[in-house]
Amino acid sequence: MTKKYKREVHNIREALLILMKYKEEKYGLLKEYDYLRMFRNKLVHNPTGLTNEEIRKNTQTLKITKIEY
Repeated sequence: MTKKYKREVHNIREALLILMKYKEEKYGLLKEYDYLRMFRNKLVHNPTGLTNEEIRKNTQTLKITKIEY
């Protein structure tokens, strides 16, 4: 869908930013995806840097986002 607005998209962050710009009605949902993307990166690259509260919060966000989608 992003390629409809910009032909060359090379990463998920760029794709989300483009969609946030052109799909304003989905901004909140796309922003949640971006937060989850950052959480995923932290989980993969620095798992000991996460608190139990961050894991709980992001797990809950994932469940809610899944329902919204």
